[in-house]
Parts: sequence; structure tokens; C-alpha cells
Amino acid sequence: MITETNQFGWIFTLDEEKLRKIIAGTVQELLEQRDALARPEKLYTTEEAANLLNISKITLHRWKDAGRIAPVQVKGSRKLLYAESEINRVLNR
Repeated sequence: MITETNQFGWIFTLDEEKLRKIIAGTVQELLEQRDALARPEKLYTTEEAANLLNISKITLHRWKDAGRIAPVQVKGSRKLLYAESEINRVLNR
């Protein structure tokens, strides 16, 4: 048994098994975050993004202007690309 006091002065007790589960869960979350950052994200052109969203390119530009979807601007260019995660976020709304 481990007895601790948190930042609010509350006393709590954890047995070793609960503590192991908490640590294992935290480590797993951190590893998943690290892996997500290590994987380059797929980027789509305006036409590809519009097709994936089943909308016209004009509607995609309107959504961009309204802040409904956020593109990524290619450095040194006016070209806009759309991240897969952003397209999925819009699809899952």
C-alpha cells in the first residue's frame, strides 16, 4: 500500500497493482502520442480533399473561409493542402 498526499492536501491510498496499471496506461498513452508524431500525415490537394468530403472545390473554399476546415500552406507557395486528420475531423462532425 502506498499513501500519498496530492497538491490539494487530499490523502489517497493506492495498492501496487493499481499504481502499476496507472503507470502502464500513462506510458501507453505517451508511446501512442510519440508514434503519432513520428508518422508523417497524409496531405491532400484541394481537389482530393473535396472528393473525399463529397463536396465541390468551391464549397471546400467556402468552408475554409468560414473556418470549418483548416488547410496547411506549403512553405514558399500559395498552394494549400488538407491534412487527413482535418478531413476526418470534418467527416466525423
